[in-house]
Amino acid sequence: MQAVADGLRDRIEADMKAAGIEIVPHEELAANDLYARFTAKYDTGIRVGYRKLEVGKGGSAGETVVYVSPRGRPFAPDCGTISPQSTDTFVRASYPLNAEFLTLSAVTDAVKSKTTEDFGINTTVTTRSTSTSQSVSFDEALCYDNAARSLEAMHRMFMLKVTAALIRIDALR
Repeated sequence: MQAVADGLRDRIEADMKAAGIEIVPHEELAANDLYARFTAKYDTGIRVGYRKLEVGKGGSAGETVVYVSPRGRPFAPDCGTISPQSTDTFVRASYPLNAEFLTLSAVTDAVKSKTTEDFGINTTVTTRSTSTSQSVSFDEALCYDNAARSLEAMHRMFMLKVTAALIRIDALR
């Protein structure tokens, strides 16, 4: 998955440059004091996590999540949500660079488990519980190929919007 993430990051950068968007080199970004202090608490590389989800009365579900940062760049531990405070920090860090920040996160697949329980109410001592598990074999090549294709499709849609916006901006000039 690291190769998939690295490839997508490289493709995004190349396509943005081809569209005429200047990319601030990561070394220059990392030298920005506010950005460096802000991202010091971030993760890098690969992190495995587990999220527990409530699914109703007597039930629970969970999923194993693998977070992968392209090229070892820092990412928020909860990369699915950027808080308003984080947005403000990104804006303040962007001023000395005369740049805008683009943050992306994508979900390609997850391992999920679910357990449910029902408690009988017709008698005082009757309890019924049900547990279900599912095992699926893992085809590593297929998984990574599907992830790469999904991310590529997302990227193509994103770039269509970016280039359309650039065309509109040029038309207004």
